[in-house]
Amino acid sequence: MASNHTTNYQLNQWAKPDRVMMDDFNADNAKIDAALAARNCRFYTTSYTGDGELTKTWTFPAKPILIVLTCPTQWLLAVINAREGHGWGQLGGNSVTGLPCTVDGNSVTWSAENNSQSWMGNNKDTQYGMFAILEAE
Repeated sequence: MASNHTTNYQLNQWAKPDRVMMDDFNADNAKIDAALAARNCRFYTTSYTGDGELTKTWTFPAKPILIVLTCPTQWLLAVINAREGHGWGQLGGNSVTGLPCTVDGNSVTWSAENNSQSWMGNNKDTQYGMFAILEAE
């Protein structure tokens, strides 16, 4: 049995002289599983290549709560609050508030609305990273 435990979940912290026991690992895994389930959400990551259209729709494996888009070729951060149906974005030093988006079940559509903000998550041939927090199933 481990002689030390973590502060928050009392998981085993092993020291060299400790004898490692399967029961201890199983108990730790049960604690981790319970802690993750209690958060009532899960994380989702992916990437895609923009097609240059003024709107982009993405369907997630579960209902999204929060979506963050990033891009390596320019300084981009777009945040979509799917529960509230609106977003915010920033490119370089220029902020865009009120990024238009709609939520339909597990799908979210965001748009540039005929302005210079077409970069907002869908420039043609640009790679985007996406991180989302989804509702637990």
